[in-house]
Amino acid sequence: MKLKKCPSCSTYTLKDTCPKCKKQTKSAHYKFVKVKDVSQNNN
Repeated sequence: MKLKKCPSCSTYTLKDTCPKCKKQTKSAHYKFVKVKDVSQNNN
């Protein structure tokens, strides 16, 4: 089970649809992108 958040009313839920406004929810977890620092690799 993953926590989800409604983008419209900012309600947190475990369901695919928001219990308040009945709209589609999105994942509440951040998506991190791993970026290398190029300047550290050029020694």
